[in-house]
Amino acid sequence: MSKIVPNYSFQQGMLHVHIFSCKQPDAPIIYLHDLNGYGRQILPLLKDYPSFHLVTITIPDNLWSHILAPWNTPVGFPEYVACTGGAPEYLKTFVEEIIPHAESLLPPVSWRGIAGYSLAGLFSIYAMCETELFDRVASACGSLWFPDFENWFTRHLPLRLPKSVYFSSSRNEYYTTNPFLAPNQKTTESIQHWLDRHHVQTTFVLNPGNHYQDAIPRTAAAVGWILENPRG
Repeated sequence: MSKIVPNYSFQQGMLHVHIFSCKQPDAPIIYLHDLNGYGRQILPLLKDYPSFHLVTITIPDNLWSHILAPWNTPVGFPEYVACTGGAPEYLKTFVEEIIPHAESLLPPVSWRGIAGYSLAGLFSIYAMCETELFDRVASACGSLWFPDFENWFTRHLPLRLPKSVYFSSSRNEYYTTNPFLAPNQKTTESIQHWLDRHHVQTTFVLNPGNHYQDAIPRTAAAVGWILENPRG
């Protein structure tokens, strides 16, 4: 398989931004936060979907649990879910610097989407509530267990309703008895139901296995769904 090479790249601090552009005029653009550069690997899985520009923002391991987290997790959270809240500061950089720079290199786009897996899926929902930029949102196995996120959502509802939002989870994490992760199910259902009541098209996919299985095809499925929905 040939190597997938970006059309444009630039660095924003410690983040590497890669732009994979398409030839179709007035195409949509999807912003995908990824870890270790896996984002480009979704492209072969989406070759039969509508054309789009993909912008991957690659986050190094040591920043993943910082810049995507809305606030600090409480003292006592185990290391595997401990986060420090860098998302508010990063969102400003994302909106004011990364997005304008990326889109200055491309023709006008028809709409913007944001997608991510795990904490990046959480950040996608967070960004939906804090900006008016995104028409479609994908939270693939989003870390919606994040402490107090359900209550935060009810106080910080989307500034502008998106047209569609994709949710997914793995079966093991959705039905977990782990006390730190157990809020995932309730929070996901609460946010989805709120969006449904406000006439936003949503879907929820429950994948087999655990959180770490099949991240690339699950991410591709999330992006594919928002590319096609709403239809027309």
